[in-house]
Formats: sequence, C-alpha cells, structure tokens
Amino acid sequence: NETKFTNYCGAKAMGLRRLTRYKIINDDSRNSAFIIPFFYYHSHLESLPDTLFGSLLKEYSKATDKAPFKEQFEELQARIISHEQDTLELLLEQILEVFETWETDGVWEKCSGAIFRSSTNVEDLDGFNGAGLYDSIPLLQKDINPRMIASTIKKVWASAWNYRGVLERELFGIKQELVEMAIVVQPYYGPEKVHCNGVAISLHPFRSDFPGCYLNSQVSGQLVTDSDGKVTSEQ
Repeated sequence: NETKFTNYCGAKAMGLRRLTRYKIINDDSRNSAFIIPFFYYHSHLESLPDTLFGSLLKEYSKATDKAPFKEQFEELQARIISHEQDTLELLLEQILEVFETWETDGVWEKCSGAIFRSSTNVEDLDGFNGAGLYDSIPLLQKDINPRMIASTIKKVWASAWNYRGVLERELFGIKQELVEMAIVVQPYYGPEKVHCNGVAISLHPFRSDFPGCYLNSQVSGQLVTDSDGKVTSEQ
C-alpha cells in the first residue's frame, strides 16, 4: 500500500520504490538502498531534554510576525544535532551491519560513499514539491564510522527545520507539527564517478495542453540545489 508506505517513510522514499519497480535506477542503488523510517526521527525529538520543540511550534503558530523565529529554529536544529540518545545507538549498529554487506557485495568498490537523503511527509506531494527545502548529505567512504554517521543522520533530521522550509510550509498552509523526517541511504557517486547530474520532469512543466518532458543537466557531480556557480546547466 503506497499511502501506508509514505506514512512511514516519506514521499521521496515512495518515489524511489516506484523507480525500483520499473528498474529505472541502477542495480547498486536498487539492491543496496535502505530507509531509516519516521520512528527514529520521532524518537529523537521526543527525547530532547527540554520543551523547546513543543513550545516553539505553539508560539510560532500564534505569532503574526514570523521573522523573529529564525534564530529559535536554528537553536532547535543545533539541539537536534548535539543530542545523544539510546535509540540512535541501536540504529547505528544496524546501519554498520548493512554497510558490511556493501563490502561483501562489492558496492563500495563502485561508489564514493553513501548519501543520506531527506524523505519527509511534506515534499514530493501533489501541489507541494518542497524541492531544495531539506538537506541530503553525502558521506565519503573514508568518513564511514559511527560518529560521522550519527552526525550526518542528525543533520538531515535537523534540516526539517531549515527556516526556508518552515516559511514555505507556512505559505502553503501545512501544519508544522505534522512534519516527519525519514532518510533514504543509497550509494553515493562523487564528481570523479559522475558524468552529469540534473533533474528530469516527465511532464511538460509550462504547458498542460502540450506533451513533452523537461531535462536540466550539468556536467560533473555537482549538486543541482547547491552549485558553486562555475557550471552552466543545459535545458
């Protein structure tokens, strides 16, 4: 059931599940990818040692002037990243076991590392794509260790509260307290292994009455959402 899957793992994870069904993505990504569901994000936030999260959302929802809340959301993000808790330790053990199978299956030989991709319940939706609002973070093979994995996971979780995301959800009337963050972990192919990078849309993006598709691509493995400005995209 796609709706049930999305409610546990987010719309991006659901979209990737569809791609695997049609064998559109390569074998390594299809067979090696795994998901960290909402449960772990929710558990982490619930274990925060103070009431900042709940009180901040209540104050924000009542305020007419949203500008002063930017620093408070940044403080919330810092606390999410610095917080330690037992459930995360158990999660790390499971992730390291999966990465050991990547070694056995030869996945590490082909890729540069692993990428931890945001997958929320408030992106890739009909009427709200949320592109670029949340963070996906690559981790090179040399940095694969419990401390770096934990830090990367918490940074992706914290990106649910990037201020640009908070404002965009506000604009579309999405309730902030409903936000959940899962993570899709896939093999990561860095600039040395990628010929081009981009975004494809399977419908005409500008005219609903005209068939077509849209492809934006750029040479090398630079992130589409965070280019250094030295690469010109082709459309």
